[in-house]
Amino acid sequence: SSIMEQNPYQDWRAIYLSIFEAERPRAGLFEWWFRLTTPPLPVLGANLREWEDVRRTRMVSVLLLILIGLITFVFFIALVSGNHILLFSLGVALCTDSLALYLNKRGRTTTAGIIVVGILMITYILTQALNQGGLGLGDLPDFDLMVQVELVAVTLLPPWTVFIVGALDSLFIALDLTFQPH
Repeated sequence: SSIMEQNPYQDWRAIYLSIFEAERPRAGLFEWWFRLTTPPLPVLGANLREWEDVRRTRMVSVLLLILIGLITFVFFIALVSGNHILLFSLGVALCTDSLALYLNKRGRTTTAGIIVVGILMITYILTQALNQGGLGLGDLPDFDLMVQVELVAVTLLPPWTVFIVGALDSLFIALDLTFQPH
């Protein structure tokens, strides 16, 4: 007999998800990282909202792993070249990424996502605003890179936040084109 025949009042979503929960892998490429940086998986029969939270925490975790890897790579280049300002900036980025990982592990995924999106926005803004020699024709495609922040925001944060991030990006572009020498 089927599960529904045993208990016809059971929620179909719980049945659907429980079929996949029984088959979920326990040893993947990133499972060690997820154990360190994400809350435990939900119990059998968890609802769709709980699984969406799992997806978001794992996305934050993987994104931060990639960012920390890139920062570490650039950190050694800055160390060899003696660029102290870049070393300081990378140190701040590592500290904020570590804070975001801690918050993600505690289930504060939205706060961790805000930190990640904020750091990415600030990085793009400072890179463009502090451009030596002003704004040149070759710098205009750099504004396209700010779309990446919106993609990260829509992935990690509630969907409506992409409009706020897009408005802030647009405001910066307008101010930069207006006031930066070119």
